[in-house]
Amino acid sequence: MERLTNLFLVFTSLFLISCGSEDDVDCSTVDCISPGIQLEFIDKESNENLLKNGTIDAEDIKIEVSNIIGPNVGFNSNGEQLYVFIDNWQDGNHDMSVQVNSDIVLEMSVDTETKRSECCSGKIISDLQITLGEFEEIDDYYFAILID
Repeated sequence: MERLTNLFLVFTSLFLISCGSEDDVDCSTVDCISPGIQLEFIDKESNENLLKNGTIDAEDIKIEVSNIIGPNVGFNSNGEQLYVFIDNWQDGNHDMSVQVNSDIVLEMSVDTETKRSECCSGKIISDLQITLGEFEEIDDYYFAILID
């Protein structure tokens, strides 16, 4: 009987040890999307969105990123903002330039790194410095480029 009691205690202890704690993360609720850089193109005088009013269109904009061939760029559903996705960037420092009709309107230095967690891994921006251009920061990594 004592042996049975000991076995019961051992199995009960093992079962309790193997149970998850309250700190377990429900990965179905975790957003694994890498942040990107969001840009609006704003007329400095009228404060109008130049994409929205048709003054410039997607073909007028060129994004160049050092060490990245063909950066992943997209527009939001209403075409008013441009997104530069960083998921295919290598870890390290990247110089990025934004051109409108061949004129450089913004330059920045962006440091990226891979972040791993229990549920996913993805790129994060560890540092971002704008080195050229007029802008307003709307939110983290979201800028309004002010254009004459």
